Amino acid sequence: MAAKTARCSASRDSGRHRTRRQGDYWGAKKKYEESLAIYRETGNRISVSSEYDNLGDVVLYLGDLAGARRNYAEALTIYREMGDQNGVALVTLGLGDVLLAQGKHLEAKRKYTEALEICRKLGNRSREASALSSLAKVQRIEGDTSEARRNAAKQWRSSRGGRQDRSCSCASAIGRDRSR
Repeated sequence: MAAKTARCSASRDSGRHRTRRQGDYWGAKKKYEESLAIYRETGNRISVSSEYDNLGDVVLYLGDLAGARRNYAEALTIYREMGDQNGVALVTLGLGDVLLAQGKHLEAKRKYTEALEICRKLGNRSREASALSSLAKVQRIEGDTSEARRNAAKQWRSSRGGRQDRSCSCASAIGRDRSR
């Protein structure tokens, strides 16, 4: 039975993520909801929280800000109960994205800063870079390009473990598109 469950899980995972990458967000939403129901039924709390986070991402993309906030809040509750600080940081970033989409820049900045502090405590450099990039985005929107550039530079160094690599561009974080 366990092997069948593992195969089913692996198959469902690859199908869900492939659907999301191809841009079928309604299809991805349906599959996340299906897998959420299965994980609830089997009592797999870490996967339940992960699916809530995934649903938050998808419905945020679809423009359902209230739904995204609800899903992220559900995931956050479970991650906190389990003591999973990486999960807490991840959904805190998602909650910041919801606030940013609502035009609540100060509140979004607080969430991104909260996530950044958690990531730094954990030494999660990749997620730290995401938090810095999100902060740079808020600062760019607010017109604080000097602070956005500083955060973009920090993000660049963070994502490379402190290595100086001239091939990396953080131009998008400060509002410049190099493809033009």
